[in-house]
Amino acid sequence: MLDEPFLKVTPKDKEKLMVDTSSLTVVEALNLSSVSSLGSPDNRRDQETQCDRPNLAPLDEVGPRQRFRRTNSLLHDLREEAEENGISATQLMGYLLHKENYISNRKTADVGLKLFNKSLVDKEMSVDKGLYILSSYNIGRTGYTNLRRDLNEHVTLPAHYKLMEKKNSITPELKPYSIDDNEGITASLKESCSIHVKRLIEAHPEIEPGQYRVLCKDGLDGSGRHSIYHQKGQAQTYSMILYMWILLEVIKEAGSSGESSSGEGSSQASGLTVWKESAANSPEAAVPLFLVKGKEDRELLKSIIPPIEAEKTALSTTGIEINISGASYHFRFEFNLTMVDGKMVKLLTGRGGAYCILCPASRDECHNLDRIDEGFPIGEVSNEDLRKLYQDLQDEGEIKPKPGDYAERRGLTQKPITTCDIKVFPILHATLRTMDWTLKVIYHLSAGVRTWKENLQNEAKIKRAKDNVRASVYERTGIRVDEPDPVGKGGTSTTGPMSKRLLHDIPIRQALIDCVPDRGKDRTQFGQIVKNMSVILRLVSCSDFVNSDKLDALCKDTSRVFLEQFPSFKFTPSVHQVLAHSSELIAGNKSRGLGTLSEEALENNNKNIRRYREHLSRKTTQEDNLTDVFHRLWLKSDPVVRSFRHIKKCTYCDGDHHVRSCPKKSADFGVHVEDELFSSFLV
Repeated sequence: MLDEPFLKVTPKDKEKLMVDTSSLTVVEALNLSSVSSLGSPDNRRDQETQCDRPNLAPLDEVGPRQRFRRTNSLLHDLREEAEENGISATQLMGYLLHKENYISNRKTADVGLKLFNKSLVDKEMSVDKGLYILSSYNIGRTGYTNLRRDLNEHVTLPAHYKLMEKKNSITPELKPYSIDDNEGITASLKESCSIHVKRLIEAHPEIEPGQYRVLCKDGLDGSGRHSIYHQKGQAQTYSMILYMWILLEVIKEAGSSGESSSGEGSSQASGLTVWKESAANSPEAAVPLFLVKGKEDRELLKSIIPPIEAEKTALSTTGIEINISGASYHFRFEFNLTMVDGKMVKLLTGRGGAYCILCPASRDECHNLDRIDEGFPIGEVSNEDLRKLYQDLQDEGEIKPKPGDYAERRGLTQKPITTCDIKVFPILHATLRTMDWTLKVIYHLSAGVRTWKENLQNEAKIKRAKDNVRASVYERTGIRVDEPDPVGKGGTSTTGPMSKRLLHDIPIRQALIDCVPDRGKDRTQFGQIVKNMSVILRLVSCSDFVNSDKLDALCKDTSRVFLEQFPSFKFTPSVHQVLAHSSELIAGNKSRGLGTLSEEALENNNKNIRRYREHLSRKTTQEDNLTDVFHRLWLKSDPVVRSFRHIKKCTYCDGDHHVRSCPKKSADFGVHVEDELFSSFLV
């Protein structure tokens, strides 16, 4: 006999029987509960119903309507019981489920306990998160549907048609573009900026209503090695031109409502930075604007650039007004045309015969030691001056170069297309061309050829030296340097990441320098030159504050040592730009490195476009094909979609950076001498 009853006698039973139940035994309480139940009207009704229908079919064998009708009274009683106990009917059912299956089925019991604790929620994914999965994993409708079906037990992904509806609502209207045999698609820059900043506010609610200045970089580039499909409107070319822009920074203008002198964000001369792009050179940050099949030629560029520049001028002067839930935002955009390579700059500025795209100096002047000490000011060449010069020199629409007229003509051969002043050199291509220049010097020194030009007399020597250098570097590092592209579509194995490894990784760089014969001071001096070039390129590519005067001295010293040690060798235009203009450009960028102005994001999207055209787009027509590619690029750059991306954590200190740039790891394992040299230029 138990000391206390385990069956609770309800207050309703106490009132019906008017018996003091506080001292009843277990058996007496059971009997009392049975008697009270038999005497209740509800149970008498149920007994009468069972007498009328003795052969009641099991509930799981009847139809939905009969199940609904037969469980009405049970659900009614369950709700009353739950209300008396201060919980919901769902919680009560969850606990009963947990209690009934605790021994026989622990998984079902756990589900019941989660219902009782209100911890079992429907894991339905948002549409924006679904768009992130669609774009991040590069899957189409079939792949997404299969993934949704496979994960249905764990999470509910939104249906594909909902993703398409959302995509259409956050994508600008696309218009077909056609000139000659080139077909493409384009979007309005104003509409693109409006949609993008709306989504940025949605992803970052901390951006309050007010007036803002938005800093952007834009540019265009040719993309090669594209497939030719059997489709309507297909241009018979393997090339494509893409125009993209990146939102770098949002600055709240001084005097705007809600601005405070103290708060988060970096202060600017004209306001407070409330948002800044953390991955300015990521292909995911690039917003598409124009896609067209065709080669980089002046006729095509003359139809692309003027309309875009007109929109850029309007966005810079008047801006756009956005109202969100009654709150007013005003954004004024400032674009900087920096994502262009040297070939594109010459086409846009008309300076096809220029040695340097930033200054009017000729090749001979760039190798004069006195001129190097004086410097090469960038401001001597402006777009306005070039247009006036074109009007003075043109002859029936073209400029006919004459011997000895470079100082007057400044390399100008055609009328400038753009009205923008391009005041930066392509940083990624500067690294590539510096690597090519380094390899050429090593090949010539290894072959014993002290002249810069290659001819029939020294061609065989240089070729043998090139093979020996490749074999030596491969044997020591396992890296194939300057090898032809095995696919057969042009290019070499010396890509951007490979060039950075060859220049900045000290053991690999030393394997290159050791290929230089140890004659006189050749190996020592050239090793110091390449080391200086590595530090200079790292300073140019960073985003930190740099001592531009100290950098200018290093660049001039490097130029002087090279020309004194190798007087018959020459700088390539890219190497001249790095040595002659890096310090001035950094000083003009508020003493910050030029890393955020790089064209790397545009170049990295070339492979994405080729993949999208082949695997994730329709092949019906050229317009359909490029429309699908545009949508893919747009989704990748959408601020809300990008907010779901995984943020990489340092595996050494768990910081918000990569382990390769971890300051704690560098401090623990010691800083290399070259890192100390690099750090000495930072402010």
